[in-house]
Amino acid sequence: MSNDKKTIKEMRANDMTPAFPTHPGDVLKDEIEYRGISQRQLAEEMGIAYSALNEILNARRPVTEKTALLFEAALGVNAEPLLKMQMRYNLQSTKSDYYSRMMKQSLLVISMLAAVALPASSQEDSCKTIHRIALDAVPSTIFHTNEFLRGGNDEARTMNHDMTFTLKYAFMNKEEVRPGSIYQGAYQGVGLARHEFNQWLANPISVYLFQGAPIVNLSRRVSLNYEWNLGMAFGWNAYDELNNPENKVIGSKATAYIDVDLYMKWMLSKYLDLNAGISLTHFSNGNTTYPNMGLNTGGIRLGLAYYINRQPLAVPKVEREKLPDSRGLYTDVVLYGAWKQGIAHDGVSSYLLDGKYAVMGFNVNPMYRLNPWLSLGASLDGVYDRSASRENDPWGEDVNHKFSTQAGLGLSARGEFAMPYFSINFGVGTYLLGNRNDFKGVYEVLALKIHVSRRAMLHIGYSLVDFKTPNNLMLGLGWRFGGK
Repeated sequence: MSNDKKTIKEMRANDMTPAFPTHPGDVLKDEIEYRGISQRQLAEEMGIAYSALNEILNARRPVTEKTALLFEAALGVNAEPLLKMQMRYNLQSTKSDYYSRMMKQSLLVISMLAAVALPASSQEDSCKTIHRIALDAVPSTIFHTNEFLRGGNDEARTMNHDMTFTLKYAFMNKEEVRPGSIYQGAYQGVGLARHEFNQWLANPISVYLFQGAPIVNLSRRVSLNYEWNLGMAFGWNAYDELNNPENKVIGSKATAYIDVDLYMKWMLSKYLDLNAGISLTHFSNGNTTYPNMGLNTGGIRLGLAYYINRQPLAVPKVEREKLPDSRGLYTDVVLYGAWKQGIAHDGVSSYLLDGKYAVMGFNVNPMYRLNPWLSLGASLDGVYDRSASRENDPWGEDVNHKFSTQAGLGLSARGEFAMPYFSINFGVGTYLLGNRNDFKGVYEVLALKIHVSRRAMLHIGYSLVDFKTPNNLMLGLGWRFGGK
């Protein structure tokens, strides 16, 4: 590389804003090639992994404050221009991606509408299913639950805002068929959401199941509704010891996504609804990886819902079918498993254990159905946690721990809210048997049951301790005994 080329690069880094985004790694890559330094040699001098350096030089990782200072020490390149260049790259990349992203989202919406609407419209008179396609925008505030969110990051920046865009498809039964008469206005389906945070957290994508229904009809056109979403969020900029060390919130590329909405619905026409309300969201990896402080947001939900095959507003409301007595006892038996990052205690400090540890358990859950929507009961909850009871040996893997010190048995009060295909089960309990260091306090369970047949179900659950501390996921299968 000539001295002229080097001068141009230095001018670009210090004084100029390029027409197109330029990653500082491009400049650094040319610099080390000009000096005849190998990437492996430079990585050793800087004290970082070769793979990390290679990703920076190939624009796959950002230059952080820490790595900029390491480049300055190793190459004599001023750190400040590198950081400014990284910021310009981030800003310009965001701007250039905006219009292409909006175009792709618009085409996706159009294609989904066409795919659903065309076959449905030709069968409108005979079809008993109503299709619903919704677009929502949710500007949110981030709850400052830890120091990282309050400004403990490279730029001492308080993280206040999230912007979420959602695309959802749902189906619902017409009121003249039995499920539609029982669960009037209830809908369920699948959704896709994009969350726009910042460079430390990234912009993850959520894929989820959801269900909603009216709480109360205020008029023929206005109702107060609820909606819950449960799924997975992918694409986080997770904690990284080198490039993202301050992020103590999210320690994995994927997390659970839990959202609850309360909103008003205005029926503008046979085809269109206007929705507005509040949204509460929680992200967590269920202790599968540390750190796992979790992320919570609250925002305003604004959106439109388009209906295919919905009845005209002038059609009188169908009276709810007089149901046979649905009260009765049933018992759900669930077997589940998961994994978690373990923590050991020596009486003074806590230690992060190497590797992942298995968690297995069961629920024997007798419930009394009060009506088609609500059941109350209890559950006998057994759990085996391979990471439990490691107070005296936080690092050793050869110690033969007793089953009795890693197993617990608890009893919880349960409630269950049912819809045609999904049920939400929630409980609060305490352990009756088990090591009091690991199985103590009050535990909470939130579980989604997906009914694949009248008896069989998929179980996706999440366990907390003392209403705040994530414990473990509960991924399993269940079978229902009894019931009508």
